[in-house]
Amino acid sequence: MLIFSLTATPLPSPPLPRAVAGGGFTGAHVDRVYMSRGSPDLLTLWTPLGDLPIEMGVLAVSEGSHRLPGFETFQATYGNMDAEKVGLKGTGWFTEDPSEITRKFGGSWKTADFRAGDALIFNLRTVHMSTTNTTRFARVSCDTRWQPASHDMDARFGKNGRQESGARLGLLSKMDDQESSVAPSQAQGTVGDIALTTIEGTVGDIAITLTTIEGTVGDIALTLTTIEGTVGDIALTLTTIEGTVGDIALTLTTIEGTVGDIALTLTTIEGTVGDIALTLTTIEGTVGDIALTLTTIEALREQWGI
Repeated sequence: MLIFSLTATPLPSPPLPRAVAGGGFTGAHVDRVYMSRGSPDLLTLWTPLGDLPIEMGVLAVSEGSHRLPGFETFQATYGNMDAEKVGLKGTGWFTEDPSEITRKFGGSWKTADFRAGDALIFNLRTVHMSTTNTTRFARVSCDTRWQPASHDMDARFGKNGRQESGARLGLLSKMDDQESSVAPSQAQGTVGDIALTTIEGTVGDIAITLTTIEGTVGDIALTLTTIEGTVGDIALTLTTIEGTVGDIALTLTTIEGTVGDIALTLTTIEGTVGDIALTLTTIEGTVGDIALTLTTIEALREQWGI
């Protein structure tokens, strides 16, 4: 039992339940990278809604990660990062591999089968993740945050649990919480060995067009997928080209977006030549005549040397 000797107050976010479907999980991270602008004494209360065995994707913590000497470099670099200030793209997780944490920094992972009524409490610097939900059932849990009533709150987390910045970090960056519907507009056709499919649909207020072209030219097999979507005044185009030339497999992904007068292009080239795997990622942006470069966790980790 944990007894508080201070007056605590929850953040105004309502305790909304969260479901993680089969195959889902959360990577290793600390909460401070998402919510560091308020009380340093913020605590997370993770509550499973019902009996949850380890196989359903329960939380696990790296014991002592908030205080062990081996984590000093980790906490001074990644642990002090503000994911939004550095323009971090993606989940913000440090890694998806729990063994990397113990191998580099020490500590040991702890978890258990949870029963209805159990709860797990940890602070902003505790490294935690979840096991993978290997069942066909959704894992349902609830996160609430608590802090001393006299401390300032992180202004990004306000009414209705929404971040004022609109950021979607952590597990939310891999999940879509809107209902999907596919319009009856679908076209299919073939020209020789080339097949064309176009599907138009909506996800909430997001309009999407998915185009797939599959074809074979000699010994070159190509698949071109284009997804176009509009969210308010934000226009996005995702293009994926997959090709095989002999024993060389290549995937080219391009994401182009326009937010007002900001133009962004993300290009990823992945290739395999024999047993050599290559990945090249480029993010380019312009605001008027200003060139921008966005940040990835991989780039930051290379800079930190961890």
